[in-house]
Amino acid sequence: MKVYKLALLWLLVFFVSTDIFSQPLGFDTIKNQNILLGIVKKEHLVDSAWFIENYRFEQIPDETFREISEASMNVKVDVYFGSWCEDSQRWLPVFVNIMDHTGLQAKTTLVGLPRSKEEREKIAPGIGIEKVPTFVFKFDGKEIGRIIENPESDLSKAVLNILLRK
Repeated sequence: MKVYKLALLWLLVFFVSTDIFSQPLGFDTIKNQNILLGIVKKEHLVDSAWFIENYRFEQIPDETFREISEASMNVKVDVYFGSWCEDSQRWLPVFVNIMDHTGLQAKTTLVGLPRSKEEREKIAPGIGIEKVPTFVFKFDGKEIGRIIENPESDLSKAVLNILLRK
């Protein structure tokens, strides 16, 4: 009887933890690797070599973090990226660094997309994501700006410029 209860408890813990920590994956046949799809939690990114390498790619002054924090009231950000894409691998970690230092983390949704534009539309219908990463900023539900693929200068400056438009 004890063995039965122990086995049942183990199965319960296994299925609950698997559900909590699972992340939808796809397969990129061009690079022969798994890719992240759908809504992604930061925890699914942080142990990737490309994430670790690029988290501090941009040296962001504390003053810029403060300005972004102040300007981000009532702002939500949707980040569409491809874990297979070199530009996403460069800029997504930098944005997560900005999130971590400004309070944008609770206001940001990370969405992993496949390489195929037709398949992207199924995950992000009506958003019009042609290139990744695409950072979509909304103020009170209305889009106020996008950063598409690569920022013109520093990502933190591009974020701040959009936030100051609202």
